Amino acid sequence: QTLQYYNFDVAVFFARPYRIEQLQSDMQSIPSVQAADTWGAVATHRVRPDGSESDSILFAGPPVNTQMIRPILIEGRWLLPQDESAVVINTDLLRTEPDLRVGSTITLKVNSKDSQWTVVGIVKSVLMGPWAYANQPFYAIQTGQSGMASAIYLTIEDGNIEDGNIEDGATGLAQQQEDEVLRQAISQIETYLQDENYHFNSISSVASLKQATTLQFQVLTGFLMIMALMIALVGGLGLAGTMSLNIIERSREIGIMRAIGARNNTIHGIVIVEGIFIGGISWLLGGLLSYPLGMLLGDIIGTGFLQASLDDAFSSSGAFIWLAIILVLSALASLAPAYQATRFPIREVLAHE
Repeated sequence: QTLQYYNFDVAVFFARPYRIEQLQSDMQSIPSVQAADTWGAVATHRVRPDGSESDSILFAGPPVNTQMIRPILIEGRWLLPQDESAVVINTDLLRTEPDLRVGSTITLKVNSKDSQWTVVGIVKSVLMGPWAYANQPFYAIQTGQSGMASAIYLTIEDGNIEDGNIEDGATGLAQQQEDEVLRQAISQIETYLQDENYHFNSISSVASLKQATTLQFQVLTGFLMIMALMIALVGGLGLAGTMSLNIIERSREIGIMRAIGARNNTIHGIVIVEGIFIGGISWLLGGLLSYPLGMLLGDIIGTGFLQASLDDAFSSSGAFIWLAIILVLSALASLAPAYQATRFPIREVLAHE
């Protein structure tokens, strides 16, 4: 859900503000550009009640009812067309300024001038740093950039405005075609901006932004997967020890079964099935506990990374894949105890006290 924040294909951040009409006209003249949204953007600082200043905050002025982003509200509301001194902050800003709440007054210093704003909403960050959003008209008045924009968000003709250029199911040749269209569009935009003497700091695609965000979560999920496999391995060793003790305690019972004609393969099968049954019970208990523990872990990780809880999602396919892993580990852990159950002569087993 976090990745759905992006609803554009290309973002351009300029080194200085340019007139909105000029930007809109020039960008729309590029053949590959389908739509363009001009934003105000300026670096600012929060002036705290004690007079100290925060780290740099990107203060953005999106157009009213912009469709280029899908903000995920944590608390409060998004900006309304009639809002003037209202501001929405993201959770990265909340991490560094934890005293802020919906309804709080925040003082922002822009161009050495302090301005007062009321926090009306908090949105989930997408690992993009501290941001604050205000309606473009009032933002322009307070920053002295009326009719000017410092950033522009673009959608490409063959891009996917619903999913930010790359559909979730796009793979193989279709994925390569999407990437090639985007690369050509970025090259075309960059060449045009240079030819028209626009000074810009960066041009980024939504694909690269999504990839960077996904990579950070993949590192975390990879670490958690390794930890889970290590725990499963330790559990398998514990099961092997438990089954070995069980075989020792039931040695006479097994000896009697062999004495009345039970084959070694039958004894092996009984022991392995018992191990698999124990593994299945552990999977069932683990599955029941996974949801509440997953919610707790999501809260901890989400608060640490995004200053907001992660959305809960139970993967049924993942649960059955884990079941297969558990059953295989249980069977392997039972092999040695199964062999141990039949390696002693029947006479010695029956004489065992």
